[in-house]
Amino acid sequence: MKKQLGRVTVSLLLLAMVLALLPGCGTPATPAPEPTVAPTEPPAPEDTPVPEATPAPEATAAPEPTPAPEATPVPTEEPVEQEPLVIVIGVDPITLNGLQSRARTTGNIIWHVNERLVARGSDMKMALLLAESIEQPDDLTWVFNLHEGVMFSNGEEFTSADVKFTLEQTVDPKWNSPYAGAIADLTIDMDNIETPDDYTVILHTEEAAPLMLEQLDFIGMYSEKYFSEASDAEISQQPVGTGPYVVTEWVKDDHITLELRDDYWGTMPEIETIVVRPIPDAQTRLAELLAGNAGIVLNISPDDTERVDATEGVHMATVNGGREIFIGIRTNIEPFTDVRVRQALNYATNVEAILDNLLGVGERMATGSNYPVPSPVEAYTYDPQKAADLLDEVGVVDSDGDGVREWNGVPLSVEIASPNGRYVKDAEIAQAVAGDLTAIGIPTEAKAYEWSVLADMAMGENTLPALHLFGFGTGFSGQLEHWFMTKDFPMNTTSWDDPEFETVYAELKSTIDTDTRTGMIHELDQIAHDGAPWIFIWKQVDFYGVSDGVEFTPRADEIIPYAELHWAE
Repeated sequence: MKKQLGRVTVSLLLLAMVLALLPGCGTPATPAPEPTVAPTEPPAPEDTPVPEATPAPEATAAPEPTPAPEATPVPTEEPVEQEPLVIVIGVDPITLNGLQSRARTTGNIIWHVNERLVARGSDMKMALLLAESIEQPDDLTWVFNLHEGVMFSNGEEFTSADVKFTLEQTVDPKWNSPYAGAIADLTIDMDNIETPDDYTVILHTEEAAPLMLEQLDFIGMYSEKYFSEASDAEISQQPVGTGPYVVTEWVKDDHITLELRDDYWGTMPEIETIVVRPIPDAQTRLAELLAGNAGIVLNISPDDTERVDATEGVHMATVNGGREIFIGIRTNIEPFTDVRVRQALNYATNVEAILDNLLGVGERMATGSNYPVPSPVEAYTYDPQKAADLLDEVGVVDSDGDGVREWNGVPLSVEIASPNGRYVKDAEIAQAVAGDLTAIGIPTEAKAYEWSVLADMAMGENTLPALHLFGFGTGFSGQLEHWFMTKDFPMNTTSWDDPEFETVYAELKSTIDTDTRTGMIHELDQIAHDGAPWIFIWKQVDFYGVSDGVEFTPRADEIIPYAELHWAE
């Protein structure tokens, strides 16, 4: 009989038997998307569609989306539901202050605590959340009408003053928020945010902002009272929001516990307690799934999918995601200042072999954009001879025949920094690329870092090595994905600054016409491809291991909607 997770309903005798057998589980841009009536996680009390703006931006369609140790399943006599639901992730969040992190590991937790005005639904279309309705009387004005009676978990009512406060804090240099650039892109007049009453917010922009809703999808709402009274440490560890869950415990690098609020304003989720456990090692994550110690496990190795599906009580769930996995190239470090060297690295990398031998799925990424209108840009091909010719042309040559190329007479060697467990087979991908570059005469060492260390290296003063594996995502507008390559993006790890790219992007931000935007997005695709600030690897396919006792369908944007999870019947 297959195992199921849920509330314990067995007899005391069976419970004693289960406890005796347990092996000691761990404890504790395009135009604004067309509004939709579909509720997001968690759904508002009423299914109210976002009203069409006047004039309304057009919508875009979402894109289609070593063996582990043997685990001994817990024997059961009948289906058992058990709280809590354990979700195993690859790395621990750096902070729970959503203003300071745009990592999806943080968002997947914090957005169930700090709800947003609008949020993307499972169909990848934007829908209302804290905003009950939205009006756009002209291209430069947005009116957000808020739900009344929404309470923060500290007992304070959510009002328009909190929205104004949140936007102001987002651009406050104190927080060094990665979302400050999003507000700047929207050209919101921060000195003229109107709050005529407790439930109305009026934003004025200097230019048309077709990505207003898409950018607000990333910004949770925060309590002005709590921020004014709590310490920075409390804000980063004990978030207060309007969402259905509260964080009751965070043991760094061990687990985060979230409990369902009994006074939540919206539709109550079914799962009462969620424990999020960070486990960087893929085989350990797999073992936890097979042992029945987890309900959902992220980043299962592609090598293990058949084993999971062959194991009673668990199954695989996969989705074509929108995250761009790439090797960033610091364009301000010689010889990578020369575009021909960066192009050579792309030709030298055998991505097809990585896909075939390491990942088993996917295709080489041609462009970082997830825009639904296919790009005419073609991916780089594996061509080590062309790579060698480009390097020779630049003067990165093997002058003495020892197999190592020199630059200005000095043997060239580089490091690829990568996380371990943040993305699917991230460290292994870096190792494979290092082998390819070494083969063309650039000795390369792949070095894996803890995610928090790597993220710190990328923020502020960029201290990353010349090559580094990262994954950005997951926008679905064409514009948002290209923002990641602009010179002002907070985590522009490559320091790439292409004047033509910047000019086209600046025009795109305020362009509403769909056909015009499509042409501009494709132009940006080509400029980025030719400029090669990245070694383009792949659009990640996401692999989840799931207990048969949990109903869960993965999303292309990597969000796990806690409010939409259910115990299987």
